[in-house]
Amino acid sequence: MALKKLYFPHEFDASSNPTLIDVNRNFGMSGIGMYWILIENLYQSNGELTDKEIAAIAWNYHINPISEMMAVANLVLKHETDEKTNVTVYYSNGVKKRIVEREEKSNAARKGAYAKWGKDKKSKAEQKPVPEWYNEYFKNLQEREKNKKTKELSKEECKKTFDSADRLFGEESKGEKDE
Repeated sequence: MALKKLYFPHEFDASSNPTLIDVNRNFGMSGIGMYWILIENLYQSNGELTDKEIAAIAWNYHINPISEMMAVANLVLKHETDEKTNVTVYYSNGVKKRIVEREEKSNAARKGAYAKWGKDKKSKAEQKPVPEWYNEYFKNLQEREKNKKTKELSKEECKKTFDSADRLFGEESKGEKDE
């Protein structure tokens, strides 16, 4: 299965944002890079990062000193400190809003697909079950894709694939080839 590609929308004129201009003035283009790293990570963590997570991100990207990343975070993100735990949580209302919008669009698209293809919870019981050989056939194909590095297939792999194909297309296709 292919990895799901994630993306996030942002304003096309972000570089002229006064806050980013300030980041560029204080930290140069590396500050802009830190900003986008923070934004990417906010999207991955549902719109919030703790101070410890930001320090870990800075360490992961070899940003030295870590205090630079924290300074960029303080400059561009809203933050609140929990007095009991002494943990600071950084967030962006814009990122949170876009996460909600993306989720709403995704749910609407999912609902539309269910309506179009009839795969809602009520009709699942009415659907025909997938035959066992079907799953086995495609599992064997996926194994072959993984092992594409080797040019020769073992006899066992060939037999599995052809046996699955025979079940898929029926024995009559086998007889037609023999004639």
